[in-house]
Amino acid sequence: MVIQTYHLLWTAYLKSGTGQLILQVQTQSLYSLTSSIWPKQVTAMVSVTNINSANENEIYLNFVNKHLLKLNAQLRSYKHNLNMKANHYSGYTLTIQNCIETYIEQHLQSFRLNIEHHIELLHYDYHIRALKLEYLRHCSNEYQKQQLKEICQTKYAQEMAEQESRLIKQQMNYSNLPNQSTLIDSIQSIDIRQQLFNEYKEIAVQSRANLFQIYIKSVNDERQEYRKKFEDQMEKIQPIHELIDDNNPKLSPIMIQLIDQRCQKIIERLKCIYRFKTQFTL
Repeated sequence: MVIQTYHLLWTAYLKSGTGQLILQVQTQSLYSLTSSIWPKQVTAMVSVTNINSANENEIYLNFVNKHLLKLNAQLRSYKHNLNMKANHYSGYTLTIQNCIETYIEQHLQSFRLNIEHHIELLHYDYHIRALKLEYLRHCSNEYQKQQLKEICQTKYAQEMAEQESRLIKQQMNYSNLPNQSTLIDSIQSIDIRQQLFNEYKEIAVQSRANLFQIYIKSVNDERQEYRKKFEDQMEKIQPIHELIDDNNPKLSPIMIQLIDQRCQKIIERLKCIYRFKTQFTL
């Protein structure tokens, strides 16, 4: 069952690299959804030796296909061994099999959720990189490339602060729930526990609340700073404000649209990450 889960992940890698990861939508898109985009996880695993623009796609394709073949071979082997054990186990029934599968499913839940989250992020990464490729296709100079980089970095920082602020507030609410115990509550001796409770718990709770407030204020200040910076950057690239400069030609409307869509995908990706983080931290 672990091999089957890894197979889903590597199949997603293959689909991304062959332009089949994203299902075609009915509405017209500003950018291609069939581009070959190999995930960074794959490119990081392949040696950079002898890779160039002419053969890198073939190298990545062969690497992923070989790994999928290896997973298929392992899967067949484990299935064969499982059948052998089940057939030679006296009294093995469908009820026993279901109990085993339920037990394993429960203990694999965290692992599977992690892989499913990884695959979900692959989809966001594909959109973000496809939008960049389409934007670069319209670029005519380094100034325009720099605008994309700076604006997206600012939006990333703004949304990161936004999500971090929400997470801290959720953690505050969770830590203040009445059923949450402290180290003092875990002491067995009633007398000692009560004494320490009276002397220190109020101070500890107040200190924790103060730390939360300080951190939230810091994150909110950072969020406001990046929001203002992002708004200024977007205002600057609008056609009515863009100065005509031979060295820094203004961005076309479609380029501005691509920047906006890429920022939206960056926001969605970070929200996905923090939903997952919240699920496991709380």
